[in-house]
Amino acid sequence: MKKKNLMKLIISIVYDNSAIKKYLKGWGFSAHLKLVNSEKTYNILFDTGADPEILFYNMKKMNINPYDIDSIVISHSHMDHAGGLLYLLGLKDQFVVYIPKFMHRNTKSEMKMYAGDMTRFIEVDGIQKITDNIFTICNNRLYEQFLNIHLLEGILILTGCAHPGLSNIIDFTRKLGTIYGVMGGFHGFSELNKLKDMKFILPCHCTSHKNAIKKMYPDITHECAAGIQYEFGI
Repeated sequence: MKKKNLMKLIISIVYDNSAIKKYLKGWGFSAHLKLVNSEKTYNILFDTGADPEILFYNMKKMNINPYDIDSIVISHSHMDHAGGLLYLLGLKDQFVVYIPKFMHRNTKSEMKMYAGDMTRFIEVDGIQKITDNIFTICNNRLYEQFLNIHLLEGILILTGCAHPGLSNIIDFTRKLGTIYGVMGGFHGFSELNKLKDMKFILPCHCTSHKNAIKKMYPDITHECAAGIQYEFGI
């Protein structure tokens, strides 16, 4: 019997309101996902922060080569999440860029104007597979993109700001499987009981109730800051 080719996922916080020593902080969010097995590597950049200088500085410090990025996911059009996109689009001509279908048409047109001829834009409405075990989700009700990452222990949710409501995102994901954890910007999320039974919580960026989350779930709440990495089995 052929042995299954095991994979690992490394998630690097590239841009956040907080940063560890020798990294730069700024209002906004970006996370780099590196999916690795013995045969291939796949790189996803989820959101791009506000300031491209901070984005590229932190990526360089973390040994993330922007030319290696295969796909870019933009959760929504606010500049603290999409500010670095146009600069990335000028680097190479073969990105796949996932944007919400419900983004304003002028914003979508501007993004496409800066892209090369071979860059593909996918306007997401529903559940869209990016690569093995990683899906981006957006619909009329959940109008900002978020990721469902299917780990060995369950689904990890990655959000940008969760303006449609983290509770709604959690409820939607629970219909698809067991939730392992949630990370990213939680915005004003206050229904903290919905985090019960999760194994990993990483409140970032715009999360209003970080202290309350840490107090309620001290053993599974982790630090979010530019320069920090987490590794998962997938």
